[in-house]
Amino acid sequence: MKDKTGYTYQENGRLYARLTYTDETGRRRNVKRRAHNTKQAKAILKDLQEQFEKGGTRAVDAERMTVNDLCDFYCEHYLKPAEYVKNRKCLGFGRSE
Repeated sequence: MKDKTGYTYQENGRLYARLTYTDETGRRRNVKRRAHNTKQAKAILKDLQEQFEKGGTRAVDAERMTVNDLCDFYCEHYLKPAEYVKNRKCLGFGRSE
């Protein structure tokens, strides 16, 4: 994976902090956050870089996760199929028949 780069810049009179990285699939990604002044922009950039170092691309993208994404993650990792003993559900998630 290509190293990340970060910088602050001004666009349309507004100040931004931007982190650019290449994800696992080889696509180039940008994470951009708005700041009120240069000091805040540098602090935001530092936080983004620390998040990226600790958790990789997933930690940076987690801030933009939707409820649907969260539900999908929960279903994949935590839900278990229903298990029945003598026609009674004893474990898991599922409809009883």
